[in-house]
Amino acid sequence: MEYTVEKSDREGRGTAITLTLSEEAQKIFDAATLRMTLRKYCSFVPVDIFFIDVKADRLHEESEQKRKKEAEEKGETFEPHDLDYAPINNKNPLWLKKPSECTDEEYKSFYHSVFNDGYDPLFWIHLNMDYPFTLQGILYFPKTDNIYQSLEGRIKIYNHQVFVADNIEEIIPDFLFLLQGCLDCSDLPLNVSRSALQQDEYVKKLSGHIIKKVSDKLNELYKNDRESFERYWSDISVFVKYGMMKEEKFYDKVKDICLFKTVDGKHLTMEELTKEKKEVRYTNDKVAQAAYVEMAVNDGFNVIVLDEEIDDNFISFLEYKYQDLRFKRVDADLSGEDSDDETRNKLKEFFRAALGNDKLEVSAKALGADSMPALIMESEQNRRMQDMRKQYERMNAMNKASGQEPLNLDELFPVNTELVVNTDSPLIGKLRALEAMGTKKEQTERLAKHIYDQAELAHGTLDSEGLSRFLKYNNELLSKSADNI
Repeated sequence: MEYTVEKSDREGRGTAITLTLSEEAQKIFDAATLRMTLRKYCSFVPVDIFFIDVKADRLHEESEQKRKKEAEEKGETFEPHDLDYAPINNKNPLWLKKPSECTDEEYKSFYHSVFNDGYDPLFWIHLNMDYPFTLQGILYFPKTDNIYQSLEGRIKIYNHQVFVADNIEEIIPDFLFLLQGCLDCSDLPLNVSRSALQQDEYVKKLSGHIIKKVSDKLNELYKNDRESFERYWSDISVFVKYGMMKEEKFYDKVKDICLFKTVDGKHLTMEELTKEKKEVRYTNDKVAQAAYVEMAVNDGFNVIVLDEEIDDNFISFLEYKYQDLRFKRVDADLSGEDSDDETRNKLKEFFRAALGNDKLEVSAKALGADSMPALIMESEQNRRMQDMRKQYERMNAMNKASGQEPLNLDELFPVNTELVVNTDSPLIGKLRALEAMGTKKEQTERLAKHIYDQAELAHGTLDSEGLSRFLKYNNELLSKSADNI
């Protein structure tokens, strides 16, 4: 805490600050750590920063002396290899240039140098304004393929090109953390509390402006180059959906350009999707639910694929926003003429007896001769209850690990599904005839179980025991067919 003022031998103006480290600190702050720290905080400081590794310099000097001595002994000319002391920082980051002066290659090169991502970014937003506040920067939309482990981005905040922090929530809405980029907010105080940031009007306006710029960019891309927008959709859909749910202003800006991918690969907006029908049919697995998808398509629906982790919440959000529309998974409603009560009751008694389940819900519909003999129908409400059950299963696992009593999920979330028997199916017609005659009871009951297992398999709810039973009987049927060829 003391100092002296003395005469100096220095010829130029400036200040040298020397920090002497203890032995313990020297073990922590090696050359690599110091270089990494300088690059993190001072990569874009607007003055040249040189890092000189004294130990490396000393080794280089010893090597040069040895080379010089060897050259003199051989009578050769000695050519020294001088060290190149280049600045470790870039005084002129790309965001300082005008967007019109930057090329695509420069944007990509800057992205790779800052974020070390092997993929090129999809597109970017260059922010450059000085009113009503000073803000410069570049936000990148990275290629993610919606792999959730890689979705968390980094938006680096700078003040006069000095790094402040990553992902400051008060400045950047959390849904934008899925992006990557650099923002230089020169009006932002460098040392403030979170509470001060939350109350700062400048910060609120800054956050709102960033949301506007991002939504404007998405709208511009959609209107000017929809083909590219659709190509990017698989990478940005989670970001858009999450932003719509988290930020009302963002929702208002992008709701009309939010796309929904159909089972046949088209990308439709909500307006395009509901032009003819005020009901939306969706699937979360178009392969496993292929039978249901085919029926919905035949009924004139554009079936959309909602198979991302965020989609369960997104569907509920859409229902709240579009209260005049109905959203149903493809297995929640099967179109077809209902059978009369007598037929339905006989089929119910038959399948309940064959399956040994007197609580099985059974209905009968004319679904078409080419459709499966039976399908499982699950209400939209029950489907969502089962999604909620999965969350409680994780809670139960945690409770069990901590010694707490687990919840009875079968009571909280009972499974309510319905077996819909297709009265148009030739197989069902033959079963009804055999059952009416009272012949081959054992064979008809076994075939009824096989039909039910097939329905559960198509629904995606067949357990391992049922699958083993299904495959065994299916193999028997194939063998009998082969014998009759």
